[in-house]
Amino acid sequence: MQLDAIKSSNSTTDEAALLAKNLEGTLAFIEKAKKQQADLDALELKLRNAPKTLEKSQITVKQLSDSLASLKNSFGQLSNTEIENQQDEIHQQLQAIQTSLNEVNSSLANYRAITEQTRKQQTENNTQAEKLTRWKYNSQASKSLIDKYNAELKYIELNNRYNFLLSQNANVLISLEEAKRSEISLRQQILQQKLIYLQEELNANRLKEFEAQTKQAEELKANNKVENPIIQEQLTLNTDLSQYLVEQTQ
Repeated sequence: MQLDAIKSSNSTTDEAALLAKNLEGTLAFIEKAKKQQADLDALELKLRNAPKTLEKSQITVKQLSDSLASLKNSFGQLSNTEIENQQDEIHQQLQAIQTSLNEVNSSLANYRAITEQTRKQQTENNTQAEKLTRWKYNSQASKSLIDKYNAELKYIELNNRYNFLLSQNANVLISLEEAKRSEISLRQQILQQKLIYLQEELNANRLKEFEAQTKQAEELKANNKVENPIIQEQLTLNTDLSQYLVEQTQ
């Protein structure tokens, strides 16, 4: 590339250094323009698909709402280990959901303030574009400097188009994010309700275990099958503890 050739040359003149600087600036704005074009294309596609996206979201929200309303405890046959494993999985899912919810809330805040933000950005862009246009026609401007100005002007043009599209469609974008938030919130509620059911089953299983231990200990005491006084004392303590745990679980 021309820039690599200039940098690797033995020339140390101010002219060569300035040329290299201008080329670097030009390439930087070309890359920024490419990214801005990609963002603009993505935004245009998002807006074109907005009606279908909202319609699909409404259907999903209805399905999730129905699922939440009809959700029942279906964990009765699970062991304590299986319940605890499912609890761990749901906690991980809830963490991911909370991250998504935070991102959506952040996007909503940005879109609600987008009109003022884009107006300010476009004003700054237009001021800079006017300066660059004047500088382009300065008789002392070199070709490399003019190329840099043109690259920046192209980026400003795309950035203005992007900001204009944002400001004109802020309500649509807000509606999309609100729909997304409704979906995420319902998924969160479903998982939270599953956690409640799982905990209820875990408590019930533990209660059964404590009751069985208490019954066994009481039977051993009643039948005088434990003759060692130390073991008898420990058995009494275990019985009392089991009874206490049963009471706490109820």
